[in-house]
Amino acid sequence: MHPNPLWQMSNKLVRKGTRLVQHSTEDMTRLLSQSFTTIPVTNKKELRIIGLRRTGNHTVAEWIKAQQLGKVEHLNNLEVRCNPYRYKYEKIIDFYPEHTQWAHKHYLPLAKGDFVDLDCLICGYEDHALPSIYDPIFENFHDIYLGKSGQRFEILILRDPFNLFASRFKSNMLDVKSTRSTAVELWIQYAKEFLDETQYLKQNKVCINYNLWVDDVDYRRNIAKTLELEFTDSGINRVASLGGGSSFEGQQMDGKGSKMQVLDRWKHFVDDNRYREIFQNKTLLDYSQKIFGDIPGTDVLL
Repeated sequence: MHPNPLWQMSNKLVRKGTRLVQHSTEDMTRLLSQSFTTIPVTNKKELRIIGLRRTGNHTVAEWIKAQQLGKVEHLNNLEVRCNPYRYKYEKIIDFYPEHTQWAHKHYLPLAKGDFVDLDCLICGYEDHALPSIYDPIFENFHDIYLGKSGQRFEILILRDPFNLFASRFKSNMLDVKSTRSTAVELWIQYAKEFLDETQYLKQNKVCINYNLWVDDVDYRRNIAKTLELEFTDSGINRVASLGGGSSFEGQQMDGKGSKMQVLDRWKHFVDDNRYREIFQNKTLLDYSQKIFGDIPGTDVLL
């Protein structure tokens, strides 16, 4: 007989509530004990990658990893306002029980502060409002969650809205994780931060224009220099398996990523009224023009 769904839901809520109490107690204990000790640098470099889903976050992360020397840890698709290592651990044991043993060995010690020295720690956040990503309370707990970092960069990736929303339509990703914003509103919020009209991101902000990153090797070279990478342009053709790969080709183009027509995705939805309706938003169009200029051919959508 199948378990009662209401019982399952109730049990899940109780388990979640119990965890929150345990987490709060553990975090406060570690924070208070940290106040009396000198914290060594664990991560030589920490990169926080921020972007909407289907922006190219995974592609850029793979490119960074391919040119970053030494030991790299990549925590993808994180939740905000919580311990990233703990979040990854609990997500695995809750949803991927077949990997529980690995999670116990790898993530659980890290979640409890038994850090290993890294040359680069990469944390990925997708579809979250910027104020929730750079949260003051999280910052107070940063070193006990992730260890102390010698350098911290916050990388904001923005893709033009025409191709971004075409990819999201193809993947049926019309909603965002932020409960207070639509996908369009969140794109505008990111665009304002991109242009320094807001300053939510405070740790060596690096803005990446995904369209330029795809097309211009010199642009990628400058990004690599800023992030202190050993520029080889390795990884530029990788199609990451994270997120299922490309919205249109999956992983079929892995190894040939630069040949994908990522700046022509909008053409697939030119006759879709729901897609066209997005571009009735004048603010969206204004910021797109400021950052990306004219996207050839897209005037048929307006």
